Amino acid sequence: MVFKYLLVGLIPLVSCTPNPKTRPRDNFKPLFRNYGASHVIDSVLDNLGSDDQEYCLFFDFDKTISKQYLTDIVRDKQIEKGLYGFGPDMVQDVFGFQNVPPSLDCFFPTVEFREKVAEIYDFFVKHQPELKFKPDTWSSEKQNELRKLIDDWGELVFKSITYEGDAHERCFYLLLTKDYRLLFGLKENIRNKLIADAFDVPGSSHLSPEHLIAKKQKQFAYPKMLEFINVLRQKNAKSFIITATHYEYLDPTLKALGIEDQFTGVRGSSATGDLWENVLAGNGYSMSAERKAVAVTKIINDEQCCGLFAVGDSKYDYEMLQVIIEVQEKYGLVISHAPLQPPPKVMPEIKELEYFPFKYRTRVATQHVDGDDWVQGSLLPISEA
Repeated sequence: MVFKYLLVGLIPLVSCTPNPKTRPRDNFKPLFRNYGASHVIDSVLDNLGSDDQEYCLFFDFDKTISKQYLTDIVRDKQIEKGLYGFGPDMVQDVFGFQNVPPSLDCFFPTVEFREKVAEIYDFFVKHQPELKFKPDTWSSEKQNELRKLIDDWGELVFKSITYEGDAHERCFYLLLTKDYRLLFGLKENIRNKLIADAFDVPGSSHLSPEHLIAKKQKQFAYPKMLEFINVLRQKNAKSFIITATHYEYLDPTLKALGIEDQFTGVRGSSATGDLWENVLAGNGYSMSAERKAVAVTKIINDEQCCGLFAVGDSKYDYEMLQVIIEVQEKYGLVISHAPLQPPPKVMPEIKELEYFPFKYRTRVATQHVDGDDWVQGSLLPISEA
């Protein structure tokens, strides 16, 4: 699956006007020399600097700031360590969704799903001493065997849960527990250390704390995005993370990457009452696409700030981003992690924007991300509101 990202202008719900006398972009323009839609960035920076206005900016996290999904990074480290807080007796609860109440009419386990859970149970029975006491016999071969089981199980989870209709929000939260439930049984301090350790860089023990953070950021995040976020912080803008990932992943992750001070607030999915039995039963609050739109509006109202732009996934953040476009009716930027071949001359392939009404597509520019840097993209004509 290819994911696309949008940088979209937003007219706030409070009176917001740029300060024409302040041009902070001049100080930071070299950082953005590779942005295809450079005038979009210029416009954002031009709006910053007004002494009597505050601006809010909104970011998804997975594959927007980070290069990978947070849950994938943590899951791989957990498999490597063999660090599980439960034994075979809890496999049906954790992997088999046994605690999901029948009234939640969206979990329909397939025969293949049940067979895979049985295979995982057999694995935990066979390797319980290693998973419990972590002896040296926890080999790479056994790690790969468990990784394959969990990967196959994860695919079957998607086939066993539907999240349409009246129970959409709760069923979507149940789906979001897929990776988070693997942390069941780990005390909070152990769980947080596992998440932090997931961002370790091999062979970096000799580095100073500053150089270690820089290396982690380069390996796990998009440097240009981090530079842009840092510029926003220097200009006293309020940046918020709004993501479907469980909130509990985010604090140790931001600290591990050294960017915890860059954000004013974080919004994520969470279990009801933060109780593990609710995670396993699928009782929680999902930061779904619809709720991201609500979250953006609420933050702007609560903070009395001018919403300036948002960065997100063109499919799963569709509602949030469309709300922003509808209010702004000015411009947007698509950031794609898969370069289009050949590069678009007039407009990106429709599939990049298929979730948006046609009238919005003419207000969108396209930008490709390749590895550590932004790659020059092509710019669409901008329709003025």
